[in-house]
Amino acid sequence: MLLPNARRCPGCPLYKDMAQTVVRAMRAAGPNARLRGMLWVQGESDANNDWNAAAYGARFAAFLAAVRQDFAPYMSYAGAPAGGLPVVMAVMSTWKRADIFPYIQEVRGAWGGEGELCVCVGVCVGVGVRGGDDA
Repeated sequence: MLLPNARRCPGCPLYKDMAQTVVRAMRAAGPNARLRGMLWVQGESDANNDWNAAAYGARFAAFLAAVRQDFAPYMSYAGAPAGGLPVVMAVMSTWKRADIFPYIQEVRGAWGGEGELCVCVGVCVGVGVRGGDDA
């Protein structure tokens, strides 16, 4: 869940761990390495009630803005996307998600489309999961 005081917020423990991991990986890859994108696997805990679902868009936008700012030094290359770091959105199993998480569509709607919240280059649904996308 992307709560303002959660461990994933910019400056919080999980965010710091992620940022440090990216910096170590980029340094290990060498001076010519460039960051080309990010895979975000969205959990559904933000869709458990209307308050979290309504706040999700602003939280996710702040998270992406921080990621793009913090990793900008690794994004400079010819042809880099103008909108910042491309994000491939992935979701966990969608089987019965609408029943379990009633506000899942609001959360997914906050991801935005072209020119909106994020540069979404695709949405992936888990392979081999039981059932179809009923969410």
